[in-house]
Amino acid sequence: MLTRFVGAGRLSALAFTLYVPALVAVSAAASWLFALACWAVWYCTNTLAVLNGVTLRQQLTPDELQGRVNSSARMIALGGTPIGALLGGVLAETVGVRETQLLAIVPVAVAALVLWWSPVRRFRV
Repeated sequence: MLTRFVGAGRLSALAFTLYVPALVAVSAAASWLFALACWAVWYCTNTLAVLNGVTLRQQLTPDELQGRVNSSARMIALGGTPIGALLGGVLAETVGVRETQLLAIVPVAVAALVLWWSPVRRFRV
């Protein structure tokens, strides 16, 4: 429903954009209750971006390639998780948890900028 109103490309860009201040607020929160509320906002924006991406991929992929494309996408998306977890743990031990969270925002912020400035933002299905 949101994709019909906003467009699939803008929805992805919006989700990535909202992700950034939500995670900044989590890392800067003084109370656990405020951090939890900000985390919930972040989790919703993250879920929205993932669901929108999966839905688009399934809509654009021919039926005979669905299995291959979805398996490849899952491997790319989830295959780096152990490496990211290791890197996050090492960074958190080295520079601190808040600083690590702020560093994790950088690639998402770059992705949001790329989405807003690319033809993807005009994409509709």
